Amino acid sequence: MFSADILWREPSSWREVHTALDYHMRRYPTENAALVSLAEAIAGNLQVVDPVMEQLCAATCPSCPDPCCLHADVRYDFRDLVFFHCRQKALPLHQPRLHTGQPCLFLARHGCGLPRTLRPFLCTWYLCPQQMEIIQNTSSRDMSRVLQILRSIQQQRKDLEDAFMHMVLADENQYPS
Repeated sequence: MFSADILWREPSSWREVHTALDYHMRRYPTENAALVSLAEAIAGNLQVVDPVMEQLCAATCPSCPDPCCLHADVRYDFRDLVFFHCRQKALPLHQPRLHTGQPCLFLARHGCGLPRTLRPFLCTWYLCPQQMEIIQNTSSRDMSRVLQILRSIQQQRKDLEDAFMHMVLADENQYPS
């Protein structure tokens, strides 16, 4: 899924991708209303899972011998960036890592310094074996819904990307260069 290179690592390419996404969102204000609605639904689902994810992290991360934030190859992907632009909220200033092998730049003393809606989705999607064990061994309704909601978010993100690409490509097919 990921190559060894970090996408949009350089400041110039980071600015270019955001400029391009912003251009397309502004160019199609009528068409992007559905995208904005879908992005807000994703944000709502992220807010639902956030308390449970924070509980899982508090229960597992402090004692983890190899924390993800220190070694995982996490980065914003295209779906993350489309999501951010559709929400028209704050944008991350850079990738979580500028070089492979570095710890996450957003790692704070007590966990992630970013709100859930600004993190790479991979940081929410990935559940380590210890966290999965907690979910499977807990009868809490909140815990059991987490996996279902995460799968829903994953599908919504795919739908968002598909709708964005359809919006952009439909226009390009109408007006070939």
